[in-house]
Amino acid sequence: MKKGASRRIVRERVFLGGYNMGGKQMNKHSYTALATILGLTGIVLGDMNSAYAEPVAAASVALEEVVVSARRKEENLQKVPVSVVAFTEKDLRKNLISNLQDVGAQSANVMIMPSSNAGASAASIYIRGIGQFDEIVTTDPGVGVYIDGVYFARTTGALLNIGDFQRVEVLRGPQGTLFGKNTIGGAVNITTKKPGHELGGYIDASYGRFDRIDVKGAFNMPIIADTLSARVSASSVNADGFARQANGVDTGNKDTQGIRGQLRWTPSANVDVVLSADKSRIDERLEPRSTSYIDPTAPIAAAFNFLGSMFPEFFEGAPDFGPQYFSPSPYSNYATGENTNKLDAWGTSLHVTWQLNEDITLTSITSYRSQESRSALDGDATPAIFIQFNEDIDQNQFSHEAQVKGVSFDGKLDWVTGVIYFHEDADMVTDSFQVPDLRFFIGDTSRHDIQGIKNNSIGLFAEGTYHMTDQFSATLGLRYTYEKKKWTHDLRQQYFGASLIPPGTETESWNPVTPKVGLQYRPTEDVMTYVSLSRGFRSGGFNGRANTAGVQSFDPEFVWTYEAGFKSQWFDNTLRLNGAAFYNDYRDLQILVVTATPEGGFEIFTRNAAKAKTQGFELEMLAAPVEGLELSGSVGYLDAKIKKSESPAIPAGNRLQMSPKWSVNLGAQYTVPIESFGNASFRVDWAHKSKIYYNAENSDAIADDFSSLNARISFLSEKGWELAGFVTNLTNAHNAVGGFDAPAFGFGIQQWGRPREYGVSVRVEF
Repeated sequence: MKKGASRRIVRERVFLGGYNMGGKQMNKHSYTALATILGLTGIVLGDMNSAYAEPVAAASVALEEVVVSARRKEENLQKVPVSVVAFTEKDLRKNLISNLQDVGAQSANVMIMPSSNAGASAASIYIRGIGQFDEIVTTDPGVGVYIDGVYFARTTGALLNIGDFQRVEVLRGPQGTLFGKNTIGGAVNITTKKPGHELGGYIDASYGRFDRIDVKGAFNMPIIADTLSARVSASSVNADGFARQANGVDTGNKDTQGIRGQLRWTPSANVDVVLSADKSRIDERLEPRSTSYIDPTAPIAAAFNFLGSMFPEFFEGAPDFGPQYFSPSPYSNYATGENTNKLDAWGTSLHVTWQLNEDITLTSITSYRSQESRSALDGDATPAIFIQFNEDIDQNQFSHEAQVKGVSFDGKLDWVTGVIYFHEDADMVTDSFQVPDLRFFIGDTSRHDIQGIKNNSIGLFAEGTYHMTDQFSATLGLRYTYEKKKWTHDLRQQYFGASLIPPGTETESWNPVTPKVGLQYRPTEDVMTYVSLSRGFRSGGFNGRANTAGVQSFDPEFVWTYEAGFKSQWFDNTLRLNGAAFYNDYRDLQILVVTATPEGGFEIFTRNAAKAKTQGFELEMLAAPVEGLELSGSVGYLDAKIKKSESPAIPAGNRLQMSPKWSVNLGAQYTVPIESFGNASFRVDWAHKSKIYYNAENSDAIADDFSSLNARISFLSEKGWELAGFVTNLTNAHNAVGGFDAPAFGFGIQQWGRPREYGVSVRVEF
């Protein structure tokens, strides 16, 4: 148990090992996994018997080039004047990154956690202290998620598993000029692998603790030689739960599937057309929650206990609320309500690239996406019915972007310009149950909320970089965005049906301008320095969580970011050292505030209630000092505090939520050749983030730090197979990944990440 946590540790065998290999019969997933692993291992052993005369060469000393598309075109990471952390396909595998949460854990000044207010697939993404904590459709994220250039408007479904990805990039700082709205904190830019003209593919399967089975693979097939090809990829994750509720229900299980199909048509050397379609499904129980404290003297808890003792017949759940329901460990609680998450999502996109000549290229990206999510949450983790949420979201979106990019003036000017149209239509139904057993005494504080949002926006953008000399360059960019939102709402009491916010429609519009200017200086071929000034914004919206009369909208928030950084390579490209320092002037912050209502419920609402000044730095290193040895590390420092606030609950001096002061990552890998066999690699990664506040009020009761130690050993053959053993969270650290504090109700809740897991994997390429 980590320092400061005051809870009794229940023996691992009961709550963790109870689902262990010993004592529990293997289910159908286990047999499937073993069959897959054994089948692939047969291929591996067959190759081992054909011993090679020469061992596979160990990793080359020189570092490999990393290609990113942080400026909407592919280029060397070391030439991009943006703070970027990039994970290639190989990095994702060797670093044991299975989803975006792992990406955040291994990135400085980046936080990616499951939302505390929704299902485990909904992501709370923060970069340099800027992001979004609530997944509600009337509030937009502060960090944009893009897959193959397509913007995902909702964070529900964004905590996706790593599939057939070519790379994942995290872009720090506002990306408003090239990526558009709601990238005030930055962007997560994902690129999938595209069809090629050769027959081949791979399958990757693993089996581990809690009967966890991960299987993914891809198959690439040429249809018409050098003209038409197809690629199909699929992934599946299944695992038993690692925690248990009082009613015997396991939580923290995994059940996700996804498939993507792509067709690529290249009728000529200058035309490239890619048609993609994907579908994913999630059906799982949420990560466990436990009470961090219980205070029976709090106003609502005291009223509940008094009336429960007088009139127990009116109480559907337990008629008392006290320390007897304090969670004995992070992985067990006294919850009896439902904690589930279901998601069905699909989408399609058409990418057309047409190179008109050597200097000008046209790009068109058209996409449609749709998703339905259903989540249920027992918010108090006790048999007393204090807080229970059920939320249904149906969302679809359409976007079309047209770009023109090129070079002019004999290659001195690189430029890109374009226009994007975006439309979103989303509906949300929320049933919130707030101390419903008290409705006959203090009134009906539970809510039935029906609302919808229609969002239309158009953006015009241009950015150019002029190379004044071989060493000096200047960048200027500008984006104009017009956005209009229409909100429909109908809020009623859950039991008595009285209207709290009468049915109606509200409309708001905004038209921000987001510029960027920058200078780059390259003193040598291996060193580049830059300074930049950029503006970002997050869209305004409506208070979809409000549960009292009065419709409240809120305005966009804005940030001016001043950044200075460098990219460098040393010692014949065996050491890569990159860094950036930044200062954010952050205004009109959209603060999520939780307050108790006079009648005994609570209200969550967003308001432009503060401004902040944040500053910090990132420093990243990758080195190959000797053949076979790779060392990596990063450190991030973030001073993110409220400087002025209009909310008494969030005073000046509070840290921004999800903004740890320090984040540190260290990694080491050693690869050795094995004669007549192949290579053996040994890798270890450690990630740490200092104290994290999970609400704007900075409640210590739900704050915690985060640490994770992972290790992997693998054997790689020239024939294309790999056998590996791995362990994640080696020290079995109890990491809080979210929380909710309700002092008026008398409790706090912490949400917990996964415990130690271990297993074996086999990958075969063909």
